[in-house]
Amino acid sequence: MKRFIILTLLVLLVSSVLFGVANSVQSKRIGVQAGVGTTLFVNVSPIASQSQAYIMGMPFNVDDTLVSYGYNRNGRQVASWSLLTNVPFSIKVEASDLKHGTGDTLPYYLCFVYSLSYYAVDAANPTARERAFVIKSEGNTDTATPPAYSNVLSDEEYYSIHNSGVSFNLISDVSYESRFVGTLDGLIYFKFGSATQSSSSGGQGLLDKAPGGEYSALVTVTVEAEV
Repeated sequence: MKRFIILTLLVLLVSSVLFGVANSVQSKRIGVQAGVGTTLFVNVSPIASQSQAYIMGMPFNVDDTLVSYGYNRNGRQVASWSLLTNVPFSIKVEASDLKHGTGDTLPYYLCFVYSLSYYAVDAANPTARERAFVIKSEGNTDTATPPAYSNVLSDEEYYSIHNSGVSFNLISDVSYESRFVGTLDGLIYFKFGSATQSSSSGGQGLLDKAPGGEYSALVTVTVEAEV
């Protein structure tokens, strides 16, 4: 029996499409991001795999190459996220391990990709920052950096890795002064931790021993104003 995983996120987005009887209709969406006054906003939108022909989103098969620890890219795209603020802030992601009804757990990584443009302190022109931060789930005890997160275009600072529940700053040299900083529909990727690999690959074989059925986890994304 194939084993499937559902990663339950804090914020759910439901969409519907109405099809005509005689004519096929295709629709696309566009996100518009704006703010007024003091703003501190974050949103997470899960992707339903059924809506994307199972090539991305959730649920997914744990044997999918895209979610394996050794996959040399970010992982499988499972959601998008947006952020908008004009006040100093910190971000925290709490990610429980994937858990089966038997109590068996599977550790993983979540990779949040973002693109920001902002004015640094005393800067006359905006600075662009395209980076990603990676979150280890609560039971992810990996000490080595996964190959996929170790280097991007020779930019060793592209990825920053954080433990679940730890607060951190995305950018520390921002001059807000009524200016907004935001990222719209950044991508979130899922990848298993090294313990899920077989022992021959240096892991604990957790996937090999995992019972069939549904696994789920709760992920909470919090942004907090720094005063």
